[in-house]
Amino acid sequence: YYRYYYTGHTIYILAIARYTNLPLNPTENDLRDMPSLVRKGFLDSAPLDVHTKALAAFSGNGGKPHGLVAEVYAGSQIWNFPVKQYAFNLSAIGETAYNSGATFARGANADPSALFNLMKLDQNQLPNRNNRRVIRYRHGTMQMVLQEFGQAKTKSYQFMIFYGGSDTPLGSSWMGQSLTDHPDFVWYPDLDNPGDPRGGNPYVKASDLKALCPDLPLR
Repeated sequence: YYRYYYTGHTIYILAIARYTNLPLNPTENDLRDMPSLVRKGFLDSAPLDVHTKALAAFSGNGGKPHGLVAEVYAGSQIWNFPVKQYAFNLSAIGETAYNSGATFARGANADPSALFNLMKLDQNQLPNRNNRRVIRYRHGTMQMVLQEFGQAKTKSYQFMIFYGGSDTPLGSSWMGQSLTDHPDFVWYPDLDNPGDPRGGNPYVKASDLKALCPDLPLR
């Protein structure tokens, strides 16, 4: 709504409403029945993006290895934990006929077509085989060892990567229990860099980051 403070000037206030009856740990059926915008909130991080960032952090990816921090709980509270180790496994690329009518339902979360449609990916990018579109996909698993309150805790996740006619990914989706239990986001601890105004966070000190992640290398 808006309110006039004085003649000729209007102050606009944007009010954002949120659902108050959402489950903290939604089931697959809950996820299916949510409005698309709300469901997107539970599918916020793409597994391929999480994998790429974790791989870069622990391999160096052309630079030096650096720390990684993950927020891994779906509840309203935000808990960030250092990632101590990362491991993954990817299957060979498989191929199956695409079903544009496949819908996400309990027990169907391993169906590439259902997950592809759930993620709202573009079916026009799929290749044709004998006048029928096909999905090319990989199953993936990842394991993160987190440092939680002085204890090492392992979290495992399942995901699927989708491909078109080439080996360039079209997108990815969490699958199984990981649809509702996955990292909300991952981030790199980064030192202040006064010489580069584009880098660093002026409200976070390097000493604070070192205290939070004492045994992780900082970029």
